[in-house]
Amino acid sequence: ILSWFWWQTQKGKQGIYWCSWKTLCFGKEYGGMEFWNFAKFNLALLAKQGWQLMEHPNSLLARTLKAKYFPNTNFMQSKLGNYLSYTWRSVWAMKNILLKGMVWRVGKGDNILIW
Repeated sequence: ILSWFWWQTQKGKQGIYWCSWKTLCFGKEYGGMEFWNFAKFNLALLAKQGWQLMEHPNSLLARTLKAKYFPNTNFMQSKLGNYLSYTWRSVWAMKNILLKGMVWRVGKGDNILIW
């Protein structure tokens, strides 16, 4: 079912097989993508949605979630709140994972206040 999802382009038509399914199921240390570990794969996709909320705040999804769940702040400072959708609860839970992996780049130093 999963190989059909990844490679079938239209119903009844076969898509291009860029890589074998066996290779995709190998661990990352062996050149695969660890598709067999669906829990980690799902968490990675949810964290990617959280990253998209930060990187593209004017997207339709970001504006919709912001209007409903964090109208007066940004995604990283948002609270879980009440009357949640499953989508929001899942993406919000990835904030800690994003915080662990985020770094601040100095760049030209224009945003650094010394005094």
